[in-house]
Amino acid sequence: MRSAFITGLAILLAGSVRAQYFVNYTAEQGLLSEDVRHVLLDHQGFLWVSSQEGLWRFDGGSFRRFDMVRPLRSGAPRDIAENMALAPDGRIWTVSGATGLGVFDPATEHYTEWQELVGDSLPFPFRLSPGLLVLNNDSILAVAEEDGLLLFLPAQHRWEVMATNPLEERLYCRVIVRDRFDLQRVWMGASGRLLSCHLRTGQLVTSEFQDSIDNDEVVHIHAIDQDDDGTLWLGTWGDGVMHYDPGKGRAVAYLFDTIPPINGAKNIIQGMARRSAEEFYLGCEDGLRVFNMRTGFSGPIKHNPESAHSLPSGMVTTLMLAPSGDLWICTGNGLSCLSPTMNRFAHVRLGKPFYVGEQWTRLSGVAEVGEDYLLGTDIQGLLRLNKRSRLITHVKNTRDEQGRHMDVPNTFDLFRCGDGPIQLRTQNGAFIMDPDSLILRRVLQKTIEKLGRLDGLSHLCDADGWVWTGAPYGLYKTNAALDEGVAYDRKAPPGFRVNRAYWPQGIAKDRHGNTWFSISETGIGRIPPSGSPVEILTPATQHWLTTPAVWDVEVDEQDRLWLGTFAHGLIITPASDLGGAGTRYLGAKDGLASLISSVKMLCNGDVWCGSPMGLFRIDPKNMSIRHFGLNDGLPNGNFHHAEIREHPSGLVTVYGDGDELIWFDPDSIETAQPMPRIWIDRVVVRGETVARDSNYAIAPLLDLAYDRNFVAVHFSAIALTQRHRVALEYLLDGLARGWTHTGATGVATFTDLPPGEYTFRVRPVGTTNGAQETRLAIHIHPAFWQTWWFMALIALCLIAAFTVFLRWRLNTVRRQERLRSDFERRIGEVEMSALRAQMNPHFLFNSLNSINRYIVKHEPRIASEYLTKFSRLMRSVLNNSKETLVPLKDELEALTLYIDLEALRFTNKFDLRSQVEVDRDPALIMVPPLILQPFVENAIWHGLMHKKDGEAILILHVQHQQGVLRFVVEDNGIGRAQAAQLRSLSAIRRPSYGTRITQERLDLLERLYGMEVQVEYTDLMDTAQRPLGTRVTLTIKQQEPWNPN
Repeated sequence: MRSAFITGLAILLAGSVRAQYFVNYTAEQGLLSEDVRHVLLDHQGFLWVSSQEGLWRFDGGSFRRFDMVRPLRSGAPRDIAENMALAPDGRIWTVSGATGLGVFDPATEHYTEWQELVGDSLPFPFRLSPGLLVLNNDSILAVAEEDGLLLFLPAQHRWEVMATNPLEERLYCRVIVRDRFDLQRVWMGASGRLLSCHLRTGQLVTSEFQDSIDNDEVVHIHAIDQDDDGTLWLGTWGDGVMHYDPGKGRAVAYLFDTIPPINGAKNIIQGMARRSAEEFYLGCEDGLRVFNMRTGFSGPIKHNPESAHSLPSGMVTTLMLAPSGDLWICTGNGLSCLSPTMNRFAHVRLGKPFYVGEQWTRLSGVAEVGEDYLLGTDIQGLLRLNKRSRLITHVKNTRDEQGRHMDVPNTFDLFRCGDGPIQLRTQNGAFIMDPDSLILRRVLQKTIEKLGRLDGLSHLCDADGWVWTGAPYGLYKTNAALDEGVAYDRKAPPGFRVNRAYWPQGIAKDRHGNTWFSISETGIGRIPPSGSPVEILTPATQHWLTTPAVWDVEVDEQDRLWLGTFAHGLIITPASDLGGAGTRYLGAKDGLASLISSVKMLCNGDVWCGSPMGLFRIDPKNMSIRHFGLNDGLPNGNFHHAEIREHPSGLVTVYGDGDELIWFDPDSIETAQPMPRIWIDRVVVRGETVARDSNYAIAPLLDLAYDRNFVAVHFSAIALTQRHRVALEYLLDGLARGWTHTGATGVATFTDLPPGEYTFRVRPVGTTNGAQETRLAIHIHPAFWQTWWFMALIALCLIAAFTVFLRWRLNTVRRQERLRSDFERRIGEVEMSALRAQMNPHFLFNSLNSINRYIVKHEPRIASEYLTKFSRLMRSVLNNSKETLVPLKDELEALTLYIDLEALRFTNKFDLRSQVEVDRDPALIMVPPLILQPFVENAIWHGLMHKKDGEAILILHVQHQQGVLRFVVEDNGIGRAQAAQLRSLSAIRRPSYGTRITQERLDLLERLYGMEVQVEYTDLMDTAQRPLGTRVTLTIKQQEPWNPN
């Protein structure tokens, strides 16, 4: 077919080997199988890789392997997957000549083999080729080499022949694609032909190329892509890229290698990935190429043994372009990724082609000229680098002003002030070169004779045409047009002399015209607009300057100095107020390297810094810092004393003391980082993995027993590239903790979780949208003794026990109180008995005196009557004295006998008037015995006995109503005051025991029985306040019912 197209067009674009930054994944990165066959991206964002070692899943951080099938009896590789395709339901279908068709379900981690899909017995032996197409979840197309196109129906567990093999040979299909405009048609590259099949008719048709000289010549098709106009782009083995128009049957071949002989070992394309509407990535036998429909092929991107981040050697077999723009590449030596985010920094390395013997070439300067960079070198003269093709050539057609050829000598500095001429500092002097005509003109001859060789560490072009140059031991100001120069070094005159000007790498001007320069071992210097005197600022004189090791200096739009230092990061201070308000220090605590050896202020206001740890970009508006290192596509991470230059196009170049040049667009260097999806990798409970990631699609709830409450949740962001930029944070709802920050992969460990409901939440840092969160519900079941019913039972038991104890205690207290009360009552009763015992002899003494008086007076009748009543009274007293309380009836009878006896003694000198008013039977009203006798005795002996005039009357009134018993004893005697006077005049003074004993008895009644007893004495007076007698009122409030016995 290589000579079969009359209209075929072979295109080859000459170019250099393009250097790109590839991330390579092999066994060292966890992908144990280097023979990867196919790659795809699932709906979750995971990358799946098929190989002879099974399926591999990649989240950007680690690979995880999934075994596919059991070992075969034939001894063939058990897990080989020659092709795979993703179904809409997330399952992955695989095909292999050894194992047939199979399906892997990531949600259950279960692989179903061909025998399980269709049964153990097959109607005929057949072998499947790698072609595979998933129409939908229940329709899978595969190709049997002997029988044709097969349609497998998973829901029905059966398959059928969709179209028979129309060829006379085995039908070996490598690729099947669906027509974008006719969904009932599929295109197949099989057995050296392009076939089409209409699914309704089930007929395979061979596509013929009408312009072909020999239609029987085969075209081995490995990749098919359909254009918007319905035409097909074919990647072939040996025929390059073919453009086929099905409507016209016409094909055009595009070859990238047209050097004879043109055979099957050249122009091999196994993989295609559409880059844009007009461009494809191509996987070729010599690496990776880009094909443009208008301009043809680019130079190959191939393996570079000097770079660890070049494309691995070997043929590129499969390409897959992700929506993010990342190109995934399968080769015989593993998996690689070409990511736009990793190729924002373009770079070239001179390398061995530019060695002189064993000496490598060092870059000494760079200037932009249109689409090229002019490179000054130390041993190779002047080189030209094309930014697009990255082709490096020697500049040999330079001439002097007379038009004679003039070789550019080796340079130690090359720069350009704006869009002016190129300025060179060489071993042979200083030159100016026109960038268009390449005419060299020698300049500064007198200045060099005066000052010596102008070695260049750095340079600064001012507005007046002067160039400030930093040299190892001084600072020089030159003007090429005037051939004048001024030196600021140790040999300069006073006012210009700088004794310690070692390595003034940094030079900058502030808005007032002052020129600032760095001195690496001293501090900084300042030259006024007049040119002198020079002022040297050191930490000894400037408190804000924390170190003498200042390596670079810049001035920003706000007229602030930016000092790059050794071990102290950046020092920022106002140029007009050194150390004043606004002075800041940026270092490791802010995410910046502590060693900053290069500082460059760009036109967009950003500050770029070089350090041994990489490049840093700082936004002066908010002092945000962004670090760029190896993970961002930089070929190396050491930019110590790197030269950072901004060119008229806005591009920035960076080079150090080596042979590598880096350039980039600072305005497009930052790309928006998409929010990654977060995946819970596994959960470990007490050291045992209880759930893997795929289980959560089925069971998002983690149910744990009470004693399995030590939980570690392993989670990871699905970020296939720029993973180092991802920061996550997690939180466990239900615990009083805030968000915890971690990297793209983390482990959240929770120990001794109490029983309850928890929700584990993890999300990218800086997001508040709940849709970005991944959650896992965790339920810790309580032990039976931690359940509410058990606690309620315990509470009830405690309440019951407390109640029993309380009742027991109350009963015990009551019993003890009752015993104490009984004891006290008995004591009281004994005391009352003793009081009655004291009272009875007193009464007996008085009665016997009366009987004795009647006997002495020889009045036997009265004495006998008295003695009779006395005996009756004694009997009553004896009977009542045994009782604590006696009926009111008995008490009144005894009291009547006593009054009769007293009346006999006084020969009826007083008259008794008694009245009883009770609301119940007097026999039922209980009163203390002899309770009224002392009051009656006092009324008779102290009130009525001394009455001389008028009738003596003793009134006794008893009233009981509603539990209140009231006794009123009233006499019309001489009164208590006159009675007391008479007692005081009496020769014989006897103590009155009756009233005192009665009062003590009343007190005991109150204490023992709770009776309210009240005695009230009333002195009766006439209007002239003369005594008319005494009234005693005894009130006893009884508790109903009341029975002290």
